Amino acid sequence: MPATLASVEWPPIIAVSGRSNSGKTLLLEHLVPRLQARGLRVGVIKDCHHAIEADRPGKDSDRLFQAGADVFVQGPNEALARFRPARPWAQWVRSLFEGHDLVLAEGFREAPVPRIELDGGEDEDTLLVVCDPVAEAAAADGAVWELLQRRHETRPAVRTRLTAGGPRALLGRPTGRGKRPEVLAGALSQVREAMRLRPGARLIAAPATPEMPLSTLGWLLAQGGPGVDVVLPAGAGQNAVLLEPPARAAVEAAADGDTEAWFAMLAGNRVARPKAVGG
Repeated sequence: MPATLASVEWPPIIAVSGRSNSGKTLLLEHLVPRLQARGLRVGVIKDCHHAIEADRPGKDSDRLFQAGADVFVQGPNEALARFRPARPWAQWVRSLFEGHDLVLAEGFREAPVPRIELDGGEDEDTLLVVCDPVAEAAAADGAVWELLQRRHETRPAVRTRLTAGGPRALLGRPTGRGKRPEVLAGALSQVREAMRLRPGARLIAAPATPEMPLSTLGWLLAQGGPGVDVVLPAGAGQNAVLLEPPARAAVEAAADGDTEAWFAMLAGNRVARPKAVGG
């Protein structure tokens, strides 16, 4: 079963492996904040070999789960979901974390993915061996960041035509008169299909003409990277947009007419707005 994790094209998965009580969770506690400080969205999956105590017995949500229902509880700052039967790991990662930059997998020693080891074991998938989970959290952070950057540089870049209003349509303002969900949905429908065909690819959305010079293409790709969702060049030279893989969740929703996540993404701090070449 862990081998299916290697089939996930996005997000990247890095395992943190070691014997019981070797410090896996302690390392993650110190590693996750460091990665988040870099602007990354980080998810964690954990393989449990015992019953999960995710809810208090007797609470309404637990009673409903025990009655046979799948349960989702939304609170002011967090949510809890309990499902049965279990789905394959790869499906969970794809559905829950497609808007993330990275998933850390606690355990999963047999999964053929890059791995941080905590008990001295080392093989071809080993990214780093850690002896002290607290003192070496910075080293783990550096190793993970270097791997993400290296992989990002080699990710395929795919171009798709941007119709229905051009790049300004992605702002929902083709005429500068306010947000237009239907225009945005039309502009993103083709983008969504391209992202579905090439999960994990970097997507350049541009009008059919003029053809983009290689120098401009290289410049645009250089503006993205880990921790970025979308690159919206500013200035007169704006004729293309770069969508990084984590933007797919917002693209999927907006193409179906639900634009809330898309505009929330544009208002966030993961949007690069460099001055366009020639702008």
